[in-house]
Amino acid sequence: MKNKLNKYVLLLLPFLSLGVLLNGQGWERIYFPPGGVADYSYSAANQVFLEDDGSYLFAASVENLSKFLFTDSDGIITNLVDVPFGGGGIIRSMDDNFVYGARLGGTSPPEEDVFVRKFDATGNVLWTYRPPGYLFGNETITDLLQSTDGDYVFVGSQGSTSTGDVRPYISKITEAGDVLWKTVGVTLPENNIYDYSLLETADGGFFSIASSNWFTVNNPIITDARKVDVNGNTQWMGTLDTDMQVKHAVNAADGTIVLLGRNMDYDYLLLKIDDMGSSIWQQVLPAADYPFGYTTSLIRTSDNGFAFLGNSQGAEEDIHLVKLDENGNVEWQQVYGGAFGDNGLDLKQTPDGGYIIAGGANRMGEDQSLYIIKTDELGNSLANFIYGQVKYDLDEDCIPTTAEQGLENWIVSAEGSTGTFYAAADADGQYRMEVTPGDYEVSLTVANDYWTACTNDVMVTVVDSSEVDFAVQSIEQCPLMEVQVNNYGFRLCEQSTINVFCANQGTELAEDAYVEVTLADSLTLLSATVPYTLIGGNTYSFEIGDVDFLTSTSFSIAVQVGCSIELMGQSLCVEALIFPDTSCLPVNPLWSGASVHLSAACNGEEVELKIENVGEEAMLEALQYTVIEDHVIMLQGQDYGPLAPGESVVIPRVADGSFYRIESPQVANHPGMSMPSAFIEACGTGENGEISLGYVNQYPIDDEDYFVALTCTEVLAAYDPNIKQAYPIGYDTDHFVKPNTGIDYVVKFQNTGTAQANQVVIVDRLSEHLDPATIKPGNSSHPYDFELLGEGIARFTFNNIALPDSTTNEPASHGYVRFSIEQQKDLPNDTRIENTAAIYFDFNPAIITNTTFHTIGEGFIMVEVGEVLSPLAAVKAYPNPFTTMTTLEVVGEDFGALELVLFDATGKAVRNEQFIGNKHELDRGNLSAGIYFYQIRNNKGVLNTGKLIVH
Repeated sequence: MKNKLNKYVLLLLPFLSLGVLLNGQGWERIYFPPGGVADYSYSAANQVFLEDDGSYLFAASVENLSKFLFTDSDGIITNLVDVPFGGGGIIRSMDDNFVYGARLGGTSPPEEDVFVRKFDATGNVLWTYRPPGYLFGNETITDLLQSTDGDYVFVGSQGSTSTGDVRPYISKITEAGDVLWKTVGVTLPENNIYDYSLLETADGGFFSIASSNWFTVNNPIITDARKVDVNGNTQWMGTLDTDMQVKHAVNAADGTIVLLGRNMDYDYLLLKIDDMGSSIWQQVLPAADYPFGYTTSLIRTSDNGFAFLGNSQGAEEDIHLVKLDENGNVEWQQVYGGAFGDNGLDLKQTPDGGYIIAGGANRMGEDQSLYIIKTDELGNSLANFIYGQVKYDLDEDCIPTTAEQGLENWIVSAEGSTGTFYAAADADGQYRMEVTPGDYEVSLTVANDYWTACTNDVMVTVVDSSEVDFAVQSIEQCPLMEVQVNNYGFRLCEQSTINVFCANQGTELAEDAYVEVTLADSLTLLSATVPYTLIGGNTYSFEIGDVDFLTSTSFSIAVQVGCSIELMGQSLCVEALIFPDTSCLPVNPLWSGASVHLSAACNGEEVELKIENVGEEAMLEALQYTVIEDHVIMLQGQDYGPLAPGESVVIPRVADGSFYRIESPQVANHPGMSMPSAFIEACGTGENGEISLGYVNQYPIDDEDYFVALTCTEVLAAYDPNIKQAYPIGYDTDHFVKPNTGIDYVVKFQNTGTAQANQVVIVDRLSEHLDPATIKPGNSSHPYDFELLGEGIARFTFNNIALPDSTTNEPASHGYVRFSIEQQKDLPNDTRIENTAAIYFDFNPAIITNTTFHTIGEGFIMVEVGEVLSPLAAVKAYPNPFTTMTTLEVVGEDFGALELVLFDATGKAVRNEQFIGNKHELDRGNLSAGIYFYQIRNNKGVLNTGKLIVH
């Protein structure tokens, strides 16, 4: 079981305690510096030592400085001191001091390449030993131990790989630093063998072993081993009869030796040998089940078995603790880590039978912090969790059971004084989130109005862990069909695939369901994965059959994109309607029965923007519409109606290539979530043949109702293979959107490598200005598993995706996933919402996408400085855009008395205001939304003209 760590359950250095833990339980800790600044650059706990009182000492690197970090038994830091070591292995001596060996910087010839240093727990150096070097050769020290007689033995290699003369050596010195002996081996057949491990054998001698540091098919693994007696006399030396690249060695209880490493197939192995190198048994750990990029620690356990740390790489980068019996059989495996990279560096068994792990934790885009894990005897870290199940309570007893249907991807949140944490229920309805100890209100986000939770907003106090279950019951018995459409992209003259996702979010089977899809005129249907019929124009009906409640299905449509060069940059839209499209929720009795529908059509030299009442009853009151041309509101607050059933109003505009959009509120108390709007692009051309492009997706599209989906995609010559997109894009270069506007995100990816990708993982740390409780995983190119972690980390995992590389099959090398999410409520103007995703292909480093952004803006004004009629005058506006007031400044010579004249769209003067010197503070005042024109004048005439665009 993996602990989906909310990785930034924080400990603030040096003395903050996060609650009481019972004996024998575990915890996970990530450490940040004093004051809570969440940036502990380049830090990790490298080694751990057990203290007699149950506390811990960690040899750590903190911001690239060597430290001893002391904690109590619960991992609370009690001291942090500087120590004089900067590399190599460190051991604890019998007198409770510390010894480590390292290699000095090179000299020529290297007289003193190796040294051994002893120091106490406060960092005071007790002695330093620098043995004579091997003339004209480099020396390394790769392992060090204190022998049972109190002396120190170290191992390494000496010589130069450039000359081909590399020799292993073992040396023994006394506590006083006197050399007792040094045994140097013969020149090695392979120059890349130098990471030697060292053990003391049962007879008082010593055993060293190392393997090729790299290997290929043409350069097989070679393992060099040697045994010396207590006086350093060589008893035997040679290579092991195995293709194992040895990484770790440990003494077994019976006096033999157990080795850990990997073979040419990247499977990890445990090999037991005697001290003369003869094999006793071998256990293979297949890479498919144990996907370690590397291992860092092997120990013998109190039951004479073994345990080791493996670290997976790629998207997961998790820490694996594997426990084996005395014959190398795996007993259990535990996985630790958060959404981003983590690594375990050292492992010890604790007196209570549990384990302590030292390592580091990474956060996307930030540096590594110290990460320490304490477990029980089965490897459970038992940190502070809220967990439970979200079940469909079909028998309506408000008691969820494991036999009842889980509500997958329903979101649970826990709000407390230290933050809000989130989790998504899995396919079985189970969820789990790690939190800091304290009081929380645990809430379930109910998917829609067809459902209700027996209890919600549950208060809990977390000391160790708390269980909160949610029994969910249906309010109405009928289907609620949802449809989504998406594609990877459209390119001229190429085929593209449109994916249609269909789900029944209701409480009853939907019989004979079907989807009507209308394609843009420039898209030609080629084939589909389900039966279909043409029902008129470019609209097709697709049969999807019965869809049970809480289940989904999907199909794809292959289309051909048109070849006209005029399509470049245009948005081609695909609309889908799913049936049945009715709701069984009660209709508000105050609804009139009217229904506003908007449309836009290109008729020769005219654009017709149409408002129609498509309901069965008349409107009770007049409404107002807005017309936008490109990014300018041309008409705002224009009255129309009330309209009788079937009655319509047409607002004509000139077909000059501009983008036009019309918006209107829906009639009061209308069922559903309709937000009426319509738009048209590329109708006619401007004076020079130009058309306005790129505006369609700047604004929200009217597809909020479950049963309708509308996606518009620009035709491009090429696109970034790994990109994040957000809809609506938002207005202007600041991507302005109104508060409380929902956002759809699409992450697109392509395997541009040279081999098939078997797993793709997308990790998205959501902006703090988004509400994770409202996230809805959506349409995708391939099946995926969804997780919501911590304080808002979304992870989409495409297992067994078998995504071909682009050189093998370019069309099939693409993929995407879509999700929607709401803003936090009522964000203030100028709030910037940024979002970035990390894409992992198998074990490769993350590809970081572009950063999408939106700026919250409502009621703001843009100043567009137009023609400067005096060559010596320049006009500046600041701030721009603005909400209440801006300063207009005329820069240049002294133009005398200046005035500002403001005209509305009809040419009527609405303001005449005087400058003070060369500046004027323009107050929005009572200006309503729309477009205004201004002139700045002096006694000689007009100096400058421009626009004010009031939103």
